[in-house]
Amino acid sequence: MPSSSDMNELLSKMKSYSERVKPLLEHCDSEEQTKISFINPFIEVLDHDVRDPRQVRFEYSVDVRLNKEKVDYAIFHEGQPTIFVEAKAVGIDLSSGSYLEQVRSYANQTHSVKFVALTNGVDWHWFKKEDRQFEGYRLEEIPFLTHNVLKPGTKELSFLINVCGRGMDVQSAEEQALETRLLTAFEDWLKKQLREDSLDDDFIALLTRKYVGKAQHRNLEKTRRLWVKSIKRFIEKKIEERLQLAQDSETAEQNVDASENSGSDLETIVDQGDEENGTTPSVPSREFITESGNVVLHTSQRARAWRPKEDATWRIEKKGNDLFVNVLRYLASRHDFGTLAYYQSISEPSRKFISNDPNVYGRYRRAIHVGNGYHVELNTSNGVKDGWLRDVAEKVLIQGEKCEPADLVEWWL
Repeated sequence: MPSSSDMNELLSKMKSYSERVKPLLEHCDSEEQTKISFINPFIEVLDHDVRDPRQVRFEYSVDVRLNKEKVDYAIFHEGQPTIFVEAKAVGIDLSSGSYLEQVRSYANQTHSVKFVALTNGVDWHWFKKEDRQFEGYRLEEIPFLTHNVLKPGTKELSFLINVCGRGMDVQSAEEQALETRLLTAFEDWLKKQLREDSLDDDFIALLTRKYVGKAQHRNLEKTRRLWVKSIKRFIEKKIEERLQLAQDSETAEQNVDASENSGSDLETIVDQGDEENGTTPSVPSREFITESGNVVLHTSQRARAWRPKEDATWRIEKKGNDLFVNVLRYLASRHDFGTLAYYQSISEPSRKFISNDPNVYGRYRRAIHVGNGYHVELNTSNGVKDGWLRDVAEKVLIQGEKCEPADLVEWWL
């Protein structure tokens, strides 16, 4: 099983690859150039040597109905082709069914192949074979994973780490592919159910029959309102539990804050460990490039770092509260419809921690005004703040499209 260090190493390589190929995007005007500039380097990020025919073969011949067909890439594992990659030029829409059909027959005719990737160099669509009764293993029609190599994230790591060259584990990769597909489908379904307008009749009828009795279709709208109310109460209860947990941990956090050296220059902090005892810190540490040079921080120093993605340097904050508010304000400034619309959008489902009513926080010690009359309650743990940051970052709209949080801002809390 891959370790966390393996995962971090792969993510680092993917980010480095992304920065390296972004300037090449506008110069890729053909399929061949896409292969050379985008696809070959990414396959090497996955630790497969494209120059070694024992690992990767180009224009691999496949017998399809007595005709010799060729697939763009065949990636080998233990001497057998395991992954087929079909390449298209940058900008080609991969949703066309004809492209998948082109490689489907190749994969179905090759028993050892377990996965197929369809890519235009930037977008990768991954498909797996599934066991169909009476038909044997056939390539599925819907990708279990799609990702953009210019926006590397953690969602694709769990699968990709299992198809890397030296550590390829086909069985684990198949299990992760199935888990990814099921989780994605369940999350999409659950999100729809939690919207009042999308709470479908079958779902209501199922809940009503199980917990109330025979569903009365003539009272469907009334039943719908009751279930929506119940679901919202459940969510509010969970939020209250998280806040209570954060409050319980505040005392410990305050004790640590009290021991900080208020006069220290955070721009020159260096993670040197305990030199007298010859030990090194066991807590996570990271290095950041600031205007004053490199800064190495670890969690025991209670200092946090963040930066907008378009900036080259990180901003160092002494407290997690300061980082949280500054990132929140930055995200609000990037919203297409203005900061007011942004705060309204995140306060409705998250009213327990942000509101335009300061009386809501009368019982809390700290409530900070973030803009447009909105206040945020920060009497919480860093773990809770990290979750909130990820939740609110997903609500930012740039050019009418939803962006990944990592595309806008990075933080270390």
